[in-house]
Amino acid sequence: KLLRMSNNKLSSLPQSFANLQNLQQLQLVGNKFEYFPSILFKLPKLKELSLKKNQIQIIECSLEIIEGVTKLTELDLSYNNLQYLPDEFTHLKSVKVCNLEHNKLDKLPVSWKSMTSIHLINFKNNNLNTIPKSLFIETTVVRIDIDDNPVHSSKKYVHLEGFEEFSERHKKHWDKGDQMGADRTHHT
Repeated sequence: KLLRMSNNKLSSLPQSFANLQNLQQLQLVGNKFEYFPSILFKLPKLKELSLKKNQIQIIECSLEIIEGVTKLTELDLSYNNLQYLPDEFTHLKSVKVCNLEHNKLDKLPVSWKSMTSIHLINFKNNNLNTIPKSLFIETTVVRIDIDDNPVHSSKKYVHLEGFEEFSERHKKHWDKGDQMGADRTHHT
């Protein structure tokens, strides 16, 4: 059910990897992947996937394959070299927690409405200048971490449609106020 293949200098996986039909947790931390191994989306019971600290620049996967992913709830792609997320990425309907911190993301897909389970998403330490309003109005996300991005220091997101609703969801869930660092009293 759990397979740890971390720090093995792996850069690809064989097609036979798809035969691991009962695999639920997979850790491929600290390897040499430059491309997201899309074969992983063919593992029907995979719930938790970590590809943290690789060199992933690109996620290439068809919408048909992505829509077949139904069990994956936690995805960690932090500390990679991702510059963008393909639109197909937002069709990972079962993902609740997504960690994309410390990448090179400078823009995000426009629509997130298909990511119906997303609860927490971490974009810390990227190059984001804006956050799509769809993250606020088309999802039920309760936490979006954007520290150390240009959009965080500019606080432009507080004026986006749906930010108020997101902020209320966040407060109800965390009861800690606005963790995104926005103080609406200074941004009218």
